[in-house]
Amino acid sequence: MQQFLNSITNGGIPKLVSKLPQLKNAVGDFIGEMKIPERPSYAYPYNSYIDIALSNNFSKKALGNLAKIYCPKKETVIEQASILNSQSFPRTWANYQHCCNTLEIDNAPKTYVTPKLRGLNALCITADDETLILLSRQVISEDDAEQRFILGHELGHVQMGHIAAHSLQGLLGDINRANELVGAIANGTLVIPLNEWYRVSELSADRAGYLCSRNIEAITALLESLDPYAANDGFAQYVELYRDHPNAATRIAELKKFIEEKNV
Repeated sequence: MQQFLNSITNGGIPKLVSKLPQLKNAVGDFIGEMKIPERPSYAYPYNSYIDIALSNNFSKKALGNLAKIYCPKKETVIEQASILNSQSFPRTWANYQHCCNTLEIDNAPKTYVTPKLRGLNALCITADDETLILLSRQVISEDDAEQRFILGHELGHVQMGHIAAHSLQGLLGDINRANELVGAIANGTLVIPLNEWYRVSELSADRAGYLCSRNIEAITALLESLDPYAANDGFAQYVELYRDHPNAATRIAELKKFIEEKNV
């Protein structure tokens, strides 16, 4: 690749035009040489140029810098929140430890229960270069099987290295709101293919959640209660193309396929 670029630099633009076919091949070879880091065994099988781009160290560093812009300070995040430990929420803490052990996570992120998340909600963020998991109060009231799925899902995102890449959603959302024309271009060239990657990342995290819960009936009921697009019809599939999360029917079907194929 470098040899090809040097030859173009020395030969000027006319030579560049004449060598466009070689450029295409060189770029393809360059992408092919970029190896995706080893991922957990439960990772959803997916390989595309976006997966490669978001998985290399350079992109991760750039996305990490971007995350600093869109993520709040830690003090703001944990304001009025309660840290999850054996004293504050003993049952949930036990489930959290179970999930960390199941996924073999040694350095688990600090987890907080916050009233600022409404409904049955949980998410991972980066604040002051530290990954945190936030849980809504409703998560704490769920039964063990549901809690373990939710906690395992978020830990799956952390283990898979999804957090920095997810910060792109904030940037693209700002672009869409700030400029209608540029936003339309961003939708066509970035948002739709990135949404596919985001959906795959959710399917990987679902697998992590299942391994922690091992209760597909409880998970099915939970996902169907969270998503209005529980039906697997043509309209739901169309809507899914523009969402960063798969619909409930897709998530349930993919989990059942995973259970059958891996016998877990």
